[in-house]
Amino acid sequence: MRLTTSQVSCIRDGVVKYFGSTSHAWLFGSRLDDQLRGGDIDLYIEPEAQDPTLLVDAKLKFLREMHRQMGEQKIDVVLRRAASQEELPIYRIAKENGKQLL
Repeated sequence: MRLTTSQVSCIRDGVVKYFGSTSHAWLFGSRLDDQLRGGDIDLYIEPEAQDPTLLVDAKLKFLREMHRQMGEQKIDVVLRRAASQEELPIYRIAKENGKQLL
């Protein structure tokens, strides 16, 4: 996994702060492969918060915090509300192939 201990800690803290203490987060995509270089940070988050309007605000605040603490990096966040009936393939792929951070 190509994230530092500090970066993982920053992500965990941010997820809890902005999405709730019972939220879960996975890193997926190219950052899992130690042989590659570069690439964005792909995060899949199952938030405690469920209100769509609040989630948009939480996502923006979370990304602002990540950029402030980790520098300007490309960070993609996929959110899945528990109340959502949609089962997108990215949800399954992120959980099956990703590394759970929280």
